[in-house]
Amino acid sequence: MEMIEQGSHVRLSVGGLLSYVDPYLAETDVSELAIEYLCERVVLDDGVTLRDILLLLKNNPPLLQVLRRFWAVELIQEALAEEPDSGSGVDDPDEVEYLLLARNCSVDMSTKAYEPMTRLFMSGVGFPQGEPASNGRSVGDRQEWCMLGVPVQACLHYPLRLERTSKVFVYDRAPKEAAGQAISMEEINFGPPTLIQVLHSVAYELSFFGVGERQSELLEALKNAEFSEESMADSDEPFQA
Repeated sequence: MEMIEQGSHVRLSVGGLLSYVDPYLAETDVSELAIEYLCERVVLDDGVTLRDILLLLKNNPPLLQVLRRFWAVELIQEALAEEPDSGSGVDDPDEVEYLLLARNCSVDMSTKAYEPMTRLFMSGVGFPQGEPASNGRSVGDRQEWCMLGVPVQACLHYPLRLERTSKVFVYDRAPKEAAGQAISMEEINFGPPTLIQVLHSVAYELSFFGVGERQSELLEALKNAEFSEESMADSDEPFQA
C-alpha cells in the first residue's frame, strides 16, 4: 500500500471496500457512504484493480448520478455483466501489467504558477523488457499505452496504481522557432489525489468514445475516416466536393 503523510484519508481495498482513516479515530468502513468522502485524499491497497473501482461505484448509487455524464451506469452494466479476463499470466513486455493514474502539470511562465490538471491521465504500463529489443528498448524498459477506446471488460483485471510525482514541463516563450519546446522538466510531489479525482478520471478515460456498441461504432467510423484520408492522399485524381 502507498505510504502517505499523517492525516485523514480514505483507503480503497480489494472488493471495492472503502475505509476512512484518521490518526485520532478508529478506522471506519464507509464502503456505502463514499459520496460523503469524495473530497478526502485516497490511497490504494496493493492488489486493487480497475474492477474494485467499479464495484465501489456500483455499491454507491449516488456516485452513478455524480458521474452520469461519463456513462457511469453503462460502464457498470458492461463491466460487471460477466466474469473478467484474468490475463495471460505471462510477463510479456508487449502486454499491460498495470494501469497508472498520473497528474499532468505545466508552468505558466507569465505568472510562474503551476497549472496541474484536476483530472488524472490513465495509461497502461507494460512488463519490464527482459532482453534488448529490436525496437530500441533496453532491458528494464516499460512500454506505455493510451487506454482510450479499450473495452472496459479487457481492463478489469489490471492492478491500478497512483503516481505521486508529476512531471512538470517548463516551456520557452520565445516567439521564434524554439517557441513551444520544453526547456526543462522537474518532478513535484503533489500528494495523493482525492477520491473524486480518481473516480472521475477512471470514468472519463473508459467512456471517452462511449460504451459498448456506441464505442465500437465510433472507433470503426474513425478507422474508416483515417483510411479514406490515406486513400485520398495516395490518389492522383483531384478531389471534387
